[in-house]
Amino acid sequence: ASFENYSGRVYYGFDRRESVRPCPYDATMEVRIGMDFNINPMSATVFQEYLDGEIRQIDEIVIPTSNTDEMCDEIVKRYARDGKLTHITIYPDPAGAQRRTSAQGRTDIGILRDRGFNVVAMSSHPLVRDRVNVVNGKIQSADGIRHMYVDPKCKQSIKCYEQLCYKEGTNEPDKESQMDHLPDSAGYYIYGRFAYKPAARAHI
Repeated sequence: ASFENYSGRVYYGFDRRESVRPCPYDATMEVRIGMDFNINPMSATVFQEYLDGEIRQIDEIVIPTSNTDEMCDEIVKRYARDGKLTHITIYPDPAGAQRRTSAQGRTDIGILRDRGFNVVAMSSHPLVRDRVNVVNGKIQSADGIRHMYVDPKCKQSIKCYEQLCYKEGTNEPDKESQMDHLPDSAGYYIYGRFAYKPAARAHI
């Protein structure tokens, strides 16, 4: 495949020649999933972490015209171990605390918890630039070290990391391109895992 150089790229450090390499699933390790709750498509990125600080995207899940229950079913099908889900932690879009897509009026984050996943839910959206900066730091840090790799089978993710650009004259990613959902899901995991600091609860 040819490599195109897109100006104004959001994830400017991503280079398929350097960032893409085989990242096989290790069934002995925990699974961490970033999830975007856009209905069409529902998107999730699947990662595993290594002791040297490296994170590897082992999979992507994209389901057109879907809902959170269907996404849960797909994750269970791919990654449950003897019917257990305790090794899976999901870092969802904070909007899922309010969004209700089930007939029973359950929130999306409530659905994830009810299904038995570990859920780390941010109380609000981080600033887009902060989330993007944290992801870019994993893709390639200021000292040139790459801490994030993507498996070649994650074809849509690779395309999105390469082609998502800012709207001309702004620092806002171009959502009309439809290239934002998978990178957003990865960003919810990466920011939620490595940068998010929950506000301390007041003691009364």
